[in-house]
Amino acid sequence: MLHAVQDARFERREDRVNAALFQARALLALDRPEEVVAVLDRTAKELKGPEETVVSRMLAGAALTRTNRREKGEALLDETASLAQQSAPHLAPEVAYYRALSRWSSHRLPEAESIVESALPAARDVVRSRLLQLLGWIDVRRENYGAAAHEFTAALEELNKAAHADVKGRARILNALGIIAAETIDLRLGRLVRREYETSTWSDDTRIERFYVLEYLSWLSLLEGDVAKAWDERQLALTLTVDTSHHAMALIGAAHVAAIVGDRFSEGRYLELAGSLLLRGDQVGLDVDRRIAMLSFAAAVPGAKAETGRKVLALYDRTKPRKTEMLSFEGDRRVDAYELYARGKTAVADGQTQQGVADLEQALELWTRLSYRLRAAMVANDLRALTGDRRFAQVALDALRNTPNAWLKPALERRTSDADPLGQLTPAERRVLVELCKGKKAREIAAGFDRSFNTINNHTRAIFSAFGVRSRASLVAECARLGILDDLEALR
Repeated sequence: MLHAVQDARFERREDRVNAALFQARALLALDRPEEVVAVLDRTAKELKGPEETVVSRMLAGAALTRTNRREKGEALLDETASLAQQSAPHLAPEVAYYRALSRWSSHRLPEAESIVESALPAARDVVRSRLLQLLGWIDVRRENYGAAAHEFTAALEELNKAAHADVKGRARILNALGIIAAETIDLRLGRLVRREYETSTWSDDTRIERFYVLEYLSWLSLLEGDVAKAWDERQLALTLTVDTSHHAMALIGAAHVAAIVGDRFSEGRYLELAGSLLLRGDQVGLDVDRRIAMLSFAAAVPGAKAETGRKVLALYDRTKPRKTEMLSFEGDRRVDAYELYARGKTAVADGQTQQGVADLEQALELWTRLSYRLRAAMVANDLRALTGDRRFAQVALDALRNTPNAWLKPALERRTSDADPLGQLTPAERRVLVELCKGKKAREIAAGFDRSFNTINNHTRAIFSAFGVRSRASLVAECARLGILDDLEALR
């Protein structure tokens, strides 16, 4: 549709102006603000009447705030707000939305909230939905996820009864609700997201939003114990992100589910492809999504193949985030938690277990304070596997208390038992256990860890005693019977 407008030639002034304003709106909705001003400039001299002027100035101001000219854009929007109140009051709520959006994106939350609340009584249909969405994002920044879910749900209800469709806005609402449902483990909200997803219209313009909704639906499927559905959702997500900067994240997600179903070949292949994508291309200013993918990769890659993880994390440290209007990186405690998690897993892979455990414990504390119960459960499970401390198994179970069928629960419940042999081992003994299960002999392990042969032999005897076995083959078989081979993978 956008291309049709660009290529059209109109003889009447009204048609040319309307086409330009339509095109500018579409470009803004597609997050291409740098093109908006050029489109508006072509018809600037043909504008007539207050309504055309207000719309043109509003779109120009909104575009400027997203292209590193925030001060100029906000000044134009503030002037336009006064003009709209005097001569086109029906446009005032939409102008208010763009004014508030700029304040929100620069962390001036009280200002943004005040503008939205003043505009809401007069707002209708799509504009009212956008204002409610913005209140939801304000609550997200304040880490008030219950209130945010309420605002996003209200925004969705407005769209469902609106006279005009807002496909992009609807997709973004479902993305936001999916994040909250999965991370805070609200399965009832998750079922709402799934119903709305299945009845929504999706297009190429919303495929990235659809990918993110599928990502969180997959987590919700795992929380409900439906691993097959989670697998299907991750596979569809892969097809949606081909040839986009989001493909690495889709590959990492698919690798996670492959690990759960025991498909080590697919897991390794997905991670190999993701690492290659993250290390190539433009590295001057990386967008927020790609930097989050870097952290996710460093946390996901097995210790035995950690070299790529170290390279990706080093690139993350060398680069700076590219700011955008809709996403911010600085001052976000969720990003701090992701960083701690990635650094902790990388330190463990490098043999710096003590530092790695310390980083993971800090990540667990942050996720818990953020009420991100899904992430807290996953980090606690990693800590339980690394330390053998049953307290972490209980922390993970507490986070998953409302999910009787969650994929992690069976293993966690076994780990709280007094019969858990892994909990009887020291960190050094657990590292030796990993190598024994790889088929290595005591002298090889001693050389790899720079320890004496006698020390490794002592560790091996302690391991055999804890598992009640007398040979390496029996040890591997017992680990498989107890379902802890996956735990050992986390230590590799």
